[in-house]
Amino acid sequence: MRTVGEIKALSAAEAGVHALAQKYDPGNPAALPTGPQQVDPNNDPASRYTITPPTSPTRGPAALPYPGYSIGGAEIWGQTRHLASVTGENTRYNSNIQVQAGIGYGPVDITTLYR
Repeated sequence: MRTVGEIKALSAAEAGVHALAQKYDPGNPAALPTGPQQVDPNNDPASRYTITPPTSPTRGPAALPYPGYSIGGAEIWGQTRHLASVTGENTRYNSNIQVQAGIGYGPVDITTLYR
């Protein structure tokens, strides 16, 4: 039973990572679901995920350039980096798992020139 609960919790965390990838927009943080979200309310109401608000990484660059992606001029385009924790849980089996997810958002202008 423990293995079944852990698999259901991992599946819920995976659904949370997919939701993060689909709905994350740093310009509209309210679009990302907050609080526990049920994965499948009709077939498995005990499985749910929670996503922490994404933050900028404390190590490494805040943005990564896209090689060969240039419109011209001095503009540099790339993606900004963000980190979030996703927790999947199953209340029926009292199991949970937490994964750290990194996500890139772009293309965005990452030029450091003053305009």
